[in-house]
Amino acid sequence: MPYASAKAGIVGLTLVGARDLARKLVRVVTIAPGTFETPILNNISDKVRESLASQVPHPSRLGVPAEYAKLALSIVDNA
Repeated sequence: MPYASAKAGIVGLTLVGARDLARKLVRVVTIAPGTFETPILNNISDKVRESLASQVPHPSRLGVPAEYAKLALSIVDNA
């Protein structure tokens, strides 16, 4: 619950920042990823990993760090 609340708070700050800074031509964007395949997950069982992946709405799998990086680059690159 605290994680979801914190994530919602970041989204709220993003919306306020985007509205306040739009007239100054500053874009404010938040990436709110789900669970990602990271080295910390190497120590968990496949069953737990599958359970985590099944909780992701779409696509129902763990994220890949390269995908996150590609999204971040796309945001920065988009004029």
